[in-house]
Amino acid sequence: MIPTDHGCNPKNIFPGTIYNRKEHVFNWLCKDIEIDYKAEDLTEDAILNLLRGRYSEFFPQSKRLKTNSQSKIFLYFNGHGGDNFFKI
Repeated sequence: MIPTDHGCNPKNIFPGTIYNRKEHVFNWLCKDIEIDYKAEDLTEDAILNLLRGRYSEFFPQSKRLKTNSQSKIFLYFNGHGGDNFFKI
């Protein structure tokens, strides 16, 4: 899940890439990375439905969590918020 597409942001001077070092050793936005939820798809309802396993019959299998009662899920939220909202 990613709230914005930083690789395609017009402010990114290296389009289609995300680097965490100025040496540009490793592009984090690579062919091995698959983003299932981004931008307008990343809503409170989408996150809760994903965690609860509530999907419509047309919801793609590839975006579903394959969990059971023994599964452990670690969520890491990084961002900021304010009164009555949380911005991812």
